Amino acid sequence: MTRCRLPEVIGILLIGFNRPDLLEKRLFELLNYTPKDMSIHLSLDGARASRNQDFVNQNEIIAIVKQYQEKLGRRFTYKIQPSNLGCDAHIYKAITEEIKDFEAIICLEDDIQIGSLTVSAMVDRYKAGESHLICGMSSFKSTGKITNLLIHNKWRRGRYFSAWGYLVSQEFWKDFKITTNRVEIENKLKASRYWRGMPTHKRNTWTGRFQRGNIDYQIQLESFTRDLLIDLPIFRIIENTGLGDPRATHTYHKRPKNMFGLGPSTIFPKADSNLKSNVMNLVLNWVDSNTWAGDGFLSVRGRSAGARTLVKRALKTAAFKRGKRK
Repeated sequence: MTRCRLPEVIGILLIGFNRPDLLEKRLFELLNYTPKDMSIHLSLDGARASRNQDFVNQNEIIAIVKQYQEKLGRRFTYKIQPSNLGCDAHIYKAITEEIKDFEAIICLEDDIQIGSLTVSAMVDRYKAGESHLICGMSSFKSTGKITNLLIHNKWRRGRYFSAWGYLVSQEFWKDFKITTNRVEIENKLKASRYWRGMPTHKRNTWTGRFQRGNIDYQIQLESFTRDLLIDLPIFRIIENTGLGDPRATHTYHKRPKNMFGLGPSTIFPKADSNLKSNVMNLVLNWVDSNTWAGDGFLSVRGRSAGARTLVKRALKTAAFKRGKRK
């Protein structure tokens, strides 16, 4: 299929709010780790009227931004939202406004650390295929030492979307809208083969999430609705440095123990690399489900009872069935 290319195929959208220290680190990475002709747009959420510290932080951020305007030149622009939208509404609005000018954008928040080749790996992967969503997340990290002897970092196809560093296409976004009404959610998912094949407990977990309106869950809803597969690396090419940060909206909790290693991988997947093993793809999708996607029985977020309670229920059910047979 021949694509009709826009003058600029891919741009970068950086999302910020009230963390000057993190934003400065991201701007430093984008200055050093992106192609020199790649557009970078920063969107800052507005300060909360009742929080004086927000205005202090915003003034500090503006001073930092002006320094990087000189370094990045005309390819860098920024916008401050006139009012405080909140994390999810801000991201939705910023992507909707920005993606009009690009075939796809790479969305990064101020706590998402990138490696030296993170952006170019996503760009090259997008140009090599037809994926609408490309994420940099994985539970695993590769340093190129032992792991590279056993398995190379490759792109794979998964079911779970991660908001921790991702590329989204204009084609995906053009029909995208926030859907929180339960009936509308159920109607959207009726035609999804993957959704119909999900266990009941997973469907219940995700339906509850979709109703919250969080942007990552809404993108997941859309990908389930369309039965889309998402491009993911075997070993992550990003890092979330905001885990455990009390200033965070969603990641104020401690860093999960199942995120092995710190930082992005040093080995990046090549554009044409594909994990061909169906078994490995199934295993990694199961790992995603039970770790950062959090809808599996091994995840606290994916179940309403602890492991011991589940075992007791299973034993009780088995005993009941034996008694019935007698």
